[in-house]
Amino acid sequence: MAVLLPGNIYKHRVFCYSGNQVAINTRYFQVVSVTSGPINEDAFIAKLDQLLAALYKPCITNVAQYVGSDMQNITADPPYPLQVGTSANSGNGTAGAQPLPSQVCGIYTVLTPMTGRGNRGRVYVPFPDQSFNTVTTPPTPNAAYAAVLNPLANATVGLVTYTITGVTISINWAIRHGPHSPGAGGITDTIDFRTRQAWATQRRRGDYGRPNPVPAP
Repeated sequence: MAVLLPGNIYKHRVFCYSGNQVAINTRYFQVVSVTSGPINEDAFIAKLDQLLAALYKPCITNVAQYVGSDMQNITADPPYPLQVGTSANSGNGTAGAQPLPSQVCGIYTVLTPMTGRGNRGRVYVPFPDQSFNTVTTPPTPNAAYAAVLNPLANATVGLVTYTITGVTISINWAIRHGPHSPGAGGITDTIDFRTRQAWATQRRRGDYGRPNPVPAP
């Protein structure tokens, strides 16, 4: 069973589901330190998923589901090891029961110390509820949505430390640079986030689009 080692880089995915549409949020992190370890990947993803499930569910309508999350060590060259994941904390959202169209998302931007588009990232948080919508023209996220989105964003930016059965693990959430950007394939640590006072759109998971099922394990 693989253990977390300082320097390891992981791809992390969160899965949410509504109707026949899945939403996948992909992030990256690097292990900074493991104290009083070791700790295996299964134990770490179990803890991380428990924390993220509690932050995602208030952001999504209660007719959608938080499904679970997984992570994959991408430190070395491909082929990478298999993903390690869990659905132990799956369950319906805890917002209202009037979903906005499934292509509508909340959005926050993650920032690094570097400038330029290649040094920022966006996270599209799926399946918000009508109770989070203003009655303005155009509609925008209200203060109630900001109150649940900000803690989620804060938990997935910068240096974060977790304690699991006496082991202390510190990770840095990061962005991974695309193949055509400076530093292609590398990562840069994130330091902050900025929420948007607008809804975003993911047309590929629209109400009238093709079915988009949860990937098989």
